[in-house]
Amino acid sequence: MILVNGVQLALGHRDSSSPEGIDILNFLVRHPALRAASSSYKALPERTFSLCDKSDFLVTRETKWVYINQKEYATVDPYMVDVETGKGSIFPATFHVTTKGPDEYIRSIRERASLRDLNWKNRFLETYDTESDQFVIAHVSRGKRYLKYIESLRNQSDEELCNTYFTIPVPASPHNIRLIRSDLEELFQVPDWEKVFPFRRPRIFFRSNNGGWTMRTLEHVQIIKRTAGKR
Repeated sequence: MILVNGVQLALGHRDSSSPEGIDILNFLVRHPALRAASSSYKALPERTFSLCDKSDFLVTRETKWVYINQKEYATVDPYMVDVETGKGSIFPATFHVTTKGPDEYIRSIRERASLRDLNWKNRFLETYDTESDQFVIAHVSRGKRYLKYIESLRNQSDEELCNTYFTIPVPASPHNIRLIRSDLEELFQVPDWEKVFPFRRPRIFFRSNNGGWTMRTLEHVQIIKRTAGKR
């Protein structure tokens, strides 16, 4: 349920809001404490995070950002909010594309494919390992059922596609439709999935000195094992 100026937006077949829920939400959005908190938040200066030198906040090995999404752990907040977990403070924020983490395209495909993989049913795609500060992108099956699912999306109308693709009301504008259909076409252009995840092993990325990400190759793994064996 989404209200704009007290008026509920029509969400189509996915909207199952009850009259009681609308009344409660209307009461909350008019509550003085919530309105004051909203105004206070809007007055805060916006922070900008990037790997570029001109950023207000540079992402380095010492400064790390992590958020929990519905399906995946990652390292950038898509809702434009920076949370200081030690204090519980929040700030408006924007995150440059350089902070989105590694293997974004593969992760995006993997997230969609996991919806059809029974091994990941009711589980998070725990991509970011907080203890080791690594991205550990585990294997997800991408079989014929997944490709049929993508094919069914390609055959949907523009409006149906927007309702399926987004979790919030988004107009079926030419720009949005072009982005969605381009994304669907690219899903078919990925190399053989078994080559992306050889022997179904995870793709592991560690943070480099400049705050970026470097993929841990088989050579890296062998060096780590040799070093550990000498201890």
